[in-house]
Amino acid sequence: MEIENTSNNEEHFRKEYRVSWVGYFKFIAVNFVLSFIGLSIVTSILTEVLKPLVDKEAIILLFMIAMIAILILGIKNTKSKILIIDQDGVWKYSGIFPWNRGRNGISWEFIENAAYYAGFIPWATKSYTVIIRGGYRDLNEITVKYIKNGDDAVGFINDYSRKLRRSSR
Repeated sequence: MEIENTSNNEEHFRKEYRVSWVGYFKFIAVNFVLSFIGLSIVTSILTEVLKPLVDKEAIILLFMIAMIAILILGIKNTKSKILIIDQDGVWKYSGIFPWNRGRNGISWEFIENAAYYAGFIPWATKSYTVIIRGGYRDLNEITVKYIKNGDDAVGFINDYSRKLRRSSR
C-alpha cells in the first residue's frame, strides 16, 4: 500500500548561514594582543616567583601551549555557530563541548520579526549581527553575531513569516 502526499503546499527547505571571516579575524586579533600582554606578564612576574622551581623557558613554553589551545578552541567554537532556517522555524546551533552544545530557536508561528545591525563595516564585509524576535520579546530572542550575508537571511525570514501570516488568515 502506497502513501500519497496529499498536501501540495508543503515546503521543505533548509538554509544555513555561518559566521563570516570577520568573526574569526576579531577573535584571532584579540587573542594575539592578549597573548603578547600575557607573555610579558608571564616573563616578568611568574619567572621571578617560580625561578627556584622552573626555568624561564619552561614557563614560556607552557604559556604558549596554553595560548595555542585557547586559539584552537576559540576557532572551533566560532565555527560551530550556525543560523539555520527550515520549514519549522529559525534555529541557532552552537557549542563544541557536550555540556554547552545545543540548539536554540523560534518556530514560525512565534516569530514576530527579524532585523540586523547595519553600518559601514557590516555592509563592507557582508557580516551582520542578526536578531530574530519572538512574540514574547524578552523571553524569545535569538542574536547571532558576524553572520555572512545576514541581511539576506533577515529578508528571507521576514518575507516567509509574512507569507505564513497571510496564508493563515
